[in-house]
Amino acid sequence: MAVPKIADVMLALDKRDMNYYSRLSDEQKKGINFWMMQRYASSVQDKVYDSHYLTMVNDCVNHNWSAAGSSRHPELVWKCLCLAGSGRKMWHPYVKAPTSKRKKNKIMEEFGKLFPNTKTDELELFIGLSTKQELTDFLVGYGYEDKEIKEILK
Repeated sequence: MAVPKIADVMLALDKRDMNYYSRLSDEQKKGINFWMMQRYASSVQDKVYDSHYLTMVNDCVNHNWSAAGSSRHPELVWKCLCLAGSGRKMWHPYVKAPTSKRKKNKIMEEFGKLFPNTKTDELELFIGLSTKQELTDFLVGYGYEDKEIKEILK
């Protein structure tokens, strides 16, 4: 048994079993992905506890993720995750990681390349507020040829 079942891990978390991680074999410990456990632990299908789990996981684990370092102090991370537990079994649906919402059109692609750290909504706002002539002048300033600019702006 290399990887513990997620249901068993979540039950131990819900019941605040602080020693669960220390009882696992070295092979089983390698099978626990704390980032994934955070995703599961932060969501609960119970209106009474949903905000509790989200807040506790964020405050106790996610907030200091870099400082705690899951690879350096995995037992500490486990104990911090257990602080979110309610003492009773809960259903933890998986929350899928967000995907990129960047639109796939030529203008967005090119400006996304020019400004890779800019958020999609900021790029959309910039492009939406700019005239075609302003966008053309901007691209000329970045060294684009007329043929490339026509292809991008069509």
